[in-house]
Amino acid sequence: MVRKCLTYDAAKRTSASEALQHAWFKKYARHDKIEKTVASKALQNLKNFRKEQKLKQATLTYIVSQLLNKEETSKMEAIFKAMDLNNDGKLSMEEIQAGYEKHFGTTIDDDEVKRMFKEIDTDGSGTIEYSEFLMATMNESALMS
Repeated sequence: MVRKCLTYDAAKRTSASEALQHAWFKKYARHDKIEKTVASKALQNLKNFRKEQKLKQATLTYIVSQLLNKEETSKMEAIFKAMDLNNDGKLSMEEIQAGYEKHFGTTIDDDEVKRMFKEIDTDGSGTIEYSEFLMATMNESALMS
């Protein structure tokens, strides 16, 4: 696999996404079990998140990035990684839909996903980054206290 990644000719070289599908990565990849109740609450908060005033949003972003301890974020990180099917560190609309189906057992329609993205994707990138995911999935009342 390493030789294929180091091939000089780009046309013959293995792509990063192909390399991630190699047996070695699959063997050593983290496959943390996520708690169904934690995932369910996080996904429900994600669905119900509403973008509010800019100051409140900035405050939540700061709290999430600076003040939460490892224990508080580790469960959310496991959920994010479980939903990030292509391991690019961002969640697409398709990954959100697949995550809802896997962890809730129900599908979420395209209009609802588009509404969620409009509220959560604060930088307008078309994907949900980890910090945006944390801000939307953490329990707001616990954050504010």
